Formats: sequence, structure tokens, C-alpha cells
Amino acid sequence: PGIIVMSLAGFVLLNWLPFDRLLARSRRLKALIIGFSTMSLGIYLIHVMFLNGLHLDAPPPAAVATALSTAWTITVSGVIVLALSYIAVLILRKLPFARWLVP
Repeated sequence: PGIIVMSLAGFVLLNWLPFDRLLARSRRLKALIIGFSTMSLGIYLIHVMFLNGLHLDAPPPAAVATALSTAWTITVSGVIVLALSYIAVLILRKLPFARWLVP
């Protein structure tokens, strides 16, 4: 149930933002959004490999198991996994024999 509420909140937030005005002003933002959207399926398919590589299912030591460190760990690991997945998809798209693997 939590993921449904967060997804709906994200959807409402993204519909509320004035993207036409933001994209008209910034070419870099538009290029960034287009770049991520063309690789989003590949990122989705490959991110699990990096999540398993980080061993995020292991509990942290009791000394650092506070709410702040948990939120920080989730945020940092999410950014790391996103960056690694993006780089992996970018590399796979450059390889001629692996181009069909990642759309």
C-alpha cells in the first residue's frame, strides 16, 4: 500500500509542475530528461544487478542504525545504483553485438 501512495503522490507532483515552461527555458534539462527517458527501460532491467552487488539486504551495524543514517543510506545507494545503471546501459548501447539487449 505504501508504494501505491508514493506513486500517486509522485504522479500528482509531476503533473502539477510546469514542464512546458521549464523545458522551454533550459536545453540542458530537456537533454537530460530525453537522455534518461530513452534509457529508462534498460536502467530498470539492469538496476537489480547493482542492488544485489551492494548487498543492501544486510542490516547495518547497531551503532549506525538511526533514522537519519537509514534515510542517508537509501538516498546515496539509490543515486549510486542509478548512476551505475545509466553508465552500464550507455556502454551496452555502444557495443554493436549487445545493442539488442538494451533498447
